[in-house]
Amino acid sequence: YSKEDDLDDMEKDLGDEYGWKQVHGDVFRPASNGMLFSALVGTGYHISIVSLCVISFAIIGELYTERGSLLSTAIFVFAATSPVNGYFGGSLYARMGGKVWIRQMLL
Repeated sequence: YSKEDDLDDMEKDLGDEYGWKQVHGDVFRPASNGMLFSALVGTGYHISIVSLCVISFAIIGELYTERGSLLSTAIFVFAATSPVNGYFGGSLYARMGGKVWIRQMLL
């Protein structure tokens, strides 16, 4: 049996140039705006750490005894974990080859 009989017209047109071979150049391309990208990644780390801390404090602690205690805890944890944003964003920016990582850390 011939292998050509099993291929449909689309596969004949593409040959071996489909799937991974079409996108491999875009996957490993560096970000066009590295400072903004690393700032967004740092913000994602910050929000996830704040969420995990507030949820764990709510499970473990007595956050429901007074009115507004959960919101006060969330604001405090957000302020206390703000260096997480600068650290992870700045380190990603430095690994991507950025030269002014201190400015990104303040962003």
